[in-house]
Amino acid sequence: MNTRIIALIGASGSGKTTLIERAVAARCDLQQVQSFTTRPREARDSASTYEFIDRDELNRRLAAGNVIQFDEYNGNFYGNDRSHFDAIGDRIGILAMTERGANVLVVLGYAVRVVKVLSIGAPIRPGREDVDRGRIDHVEASITVTNVFEPGGLDCAVRELVNSIDTAF
Repeated sequence: MNTRIIALIGASGSGKTTLIERAVAARCDLQQVQSFTTRPREARDSASTYEFIDRDELNRRLAAGNVIQFDEYNGNFYGNDRSHFDAIGDRIGILAMTERGANVLVVLGYAVRVVKVLSIGAPIRPGREDVDRGRIDHVEASITVTNVFEPGGLDCAVRELVNSIDTAF
């Protein structure tokens, strides 16, 4: 298997989804890989980022052997089906996931390059102040992108990500 995957790993709210959407818009060879989640849909959710399922559906997919990897975060499950990766074709898949999820993909034979997303000045959404933002200091990455939450910071981070993909594989 030679499916190429760019896996963005970073704290909750670090801008991973926005970086992915902007990188896909900038490069026609990138394909955003949809993930599933059991968390309730929020108004800010992009339809292309998550497939919203309930726990019964997750259990059906697990029993059928269709789930490649999944993790639990804050009481909800996030993961990927085989069909999510089959949709990549010859393009480079890009998605946000955990370090463990990226390691599972490597074991399964995917060519995975980890992008560590660091954020400076990321706002904390109201009601989420007590949520663990996630420490990623220990994550080994092929690429590190710093997303600075000030004017021009996102554009710089997108350029950094897009330009690094050429040398990633």
